Amino acid sequence: MEHVSNSPALNSRGKAQNARVRPMQKRQGPLDFALLITVVIICAFGLVMVFSASYYYAQSRNMDNGFYYLKNQSMYFAIGFALMLALSFFDYHVIEKLKTPMLILIIVLMLAVVIWGVERNGAKRWLDFTRLGIPLSFQPSEMAKFVLVLYMASFMSKRPQLMASFSHGIVPMLIIMGVFGILLLAQKNMSMMVIMVMTGAVMLFFGGARMAHLVTLAGIAAPVMVIAVLSEEYRKARMTMFSSGRNLARWTISRTPHPARSENAGSSPKAAKNWPMELSWPG
Repeated sequence: MEHVSNSPALNSRGKAQNARVRPMQKRQGPLDFALLITVVIICAFGLVMVFSASYYYAQSRNMDNGFYYLKNQSMYFAIGFALMLALSFFDYHVIEKLKTPMLILIIVLMLAVVIWGVERNGAKRWLDFTRLGIPLSFQPSEMAKFVLVLYMASFMSKRPQLMASFSHGIVPMLIIMGVFGILLLAQKNMSMMVIMVMTGAVMLFFGGARMAHLVTLAGIAAPVMVIAVLSEEYRKARMTMFSSGRNLARWTISRTPHPARSENAGSSPKAAKNWPMELSWPG
């Protein structure tokens, strides 16, 4: 029978060897196919909605025969899907170590949007470097969603015992969410602010925050959102557009000739059936 020594020196040496060997034994876990299929289905549904909403709009402006936005969205879907698969083989702990520099960087970029951002459709949401000879234009708020989830997940996973405390667990997260919210409102990007607030609330719920705290925060956030909506005319217009059947009835549907086919389309009822439909708002 093999003799096993109980010597403390040998045991400590064995533990040290195991500690050195353990990192070498880490292997890639199996792919979660259920999650992967769910993501693909959601993205496919989004592509269908984009195509349904943009086909006639793109066709009426001769944008690649109505498939302009579908092709663009499909390209971004392919790029995102490839990045998702590549990152699934990447140790997320490396990204977690960069959460604080990434948070500072994204706040600086969002502040730069407020000061130097390009205004499009009455809102500053883009940083455009093409004027400097760099073919790059993006919205920092899109990256802010990822940074917010990363920072909150890291904080709550390392300090789960603090999430039951409002001052030590909830308030630090609210400060981050508040900074993002103020910068987004300054960019006139309330839709993104709502998305980030909802994302943060879900993170707090799954992170162990007390329901009483969440209900209280919801009660405080509701009037703030109302004030934010009423402070800008375009926000009020969006919120009240479909508030009643009378407003909805004011939308009219019409068909206009395709620019590329206007010479040959004619004005007969048969030809008009092939014209793209457009929604119009009176006045």
